[in-house]
Amino acid sequence: MCLMSVVDVQPLGLCLDCNYALLAGLRENRCPECGRPFDPHDLESINRGKPLPHSTRWILGPLSWRSMTTVIVGMLVTLWFAHLPPTGRSTVPQTIIWVLVAAI
Repeated sequence: MCLMSVVDVQPLGLCLDCNYALLAGLRENRCPECGRPFDPHDLESINRGKPLPHSTRWILGPLSWRSMTTVIVGMLVTLWFAHLPPTGRSTVPQTIIWVLVAAI
């Protein structure tokens, strides 16, 4: 007769990228599902609460270089047109860029 021992596995939390249940005793500190690294001692690298919907994970995710470039270009155009006293220059380019930033 073969007896199997049951190992008590502690849940650490959920993966921030894919909501995979991370368990204590993994071979490495990476999510087995998506490969995202985590630190069991760093509470910001693991979701300790409810699973996050895709939209929330997207908002909390890292900024892409396109987003950063858009914001920097918008900031530079705003600084270019932000001068005192106003000389009658149109603020249309500045407004268009900030509408694009808001859309992204």
